[in-house]
Amino acid sequence: APLVISFLLRAFAGDGWQDLGIKPAWKGNGLWYAVSILVYPVCATLILLIGLGLGMISFSAPATVGVFVQAFALLFVSQILTNIPEEFGFRGYLAPKMYTLPLNTFVAHVLVGLIWGLWHAPYLAAITPYTTESMITLLPRFLLGTVAASVVYGEIRLLTNSVWPAVLMQTTGGMFIGALM
Repeated sequence: APLVISFLLRAFAGDGWQDLGIKPAWKGNGLWYAVSILVYPVCATLILLIGLGLGMISFSAPATVGVFVQAFALLFVSQILTNIPEEFGFRGYLAPKMYTLPLNTFVAHVLVGLIWGLWHAPYLAAITPYTTESMITLLPRFLLGTVAASVVYGEIRLLTNSVWPAVLMQTTGGMFIGALM
């Protein structure tokens, strides 16, 4: 939906295509691509190590690693196919439009994060029957996470002038977290 709406606005509402960020912009941005690929796995690994060190989690490493690697690899196609349209809607369209408003860049990132997070509300409502958590506690925490992520995604988008680092970041994060689950 974000990609379709952004396409319609660009094509028929006069928004144009100049700020889409479709070019990968590899040159001079290797660090930002590396950050995009590594940020979720590094953060999740640190959280797991802290939990393990505190005795709050346990796992059988030899058996778990093989299953994790298989799940990680299997998730690539589904993640990349869902994240390209999502990121071109949010980081390719909404974020650049927010940056043109007379707002502080941080405020623009926060607004994009809130809209991005609220867009996920139907998905969260669909999964809460399978958890012990209700939307009353899940949605605020999820919004906090999407706002924080939106600041990182947005800054990297501004630094690289490309949507692709955000696509890679969300894809890697989805693969890593999805494989852990």
